[in-house]
Amino acid sequence: MQVENNKILVVEDYPEMSDILRIVLENAGFSVTCAKTGEEALVALRQGKSPSLIVLDNMLPDMTALGFLEKKKNEAVGQNVPVMICSATNFTGNSLLPREVVGVLRKPFQISELLGAISKFKSANPKVSSGPAH
Repeated sequence: MQVENNKILVVEDYPEMSDILRIVLENAGFSVTCAKTGEEALVALRQGKSPSLIVLDNMLPDMTALGFLEKKKNEAVGQNVPVMICSATNFTGNSLLPREVVGVLRKPFQISELLGAISKFKSANPKVSSGPAH
């Protein structure tokens, strides 16, 4: 599986939120793919190219973020892809999260919080770039 260094997979079922995230991340130099369900995101991962980060809504129509992470693990897709969870509720159990979870953002969040979390993640993982999207 090839990791695409400037690609982010946004998994969000609300079209308005998905569009906002896509526009903001594209303006920050990322190439963005959007999925509306956990299954749609798994299909994208099964296709063989892996994003450098997944921005994942906690409550999707077909599964929770933890359910998605479990399916991803069981299917052995996107094994080393870090995940940032976005949740409208208090996300309990942060200490019990799988190691690929690099952060949890509480909705509603400011765009600056999202970009700051991604910037912090990128600083800790220099192989992730936000160069021109191709």
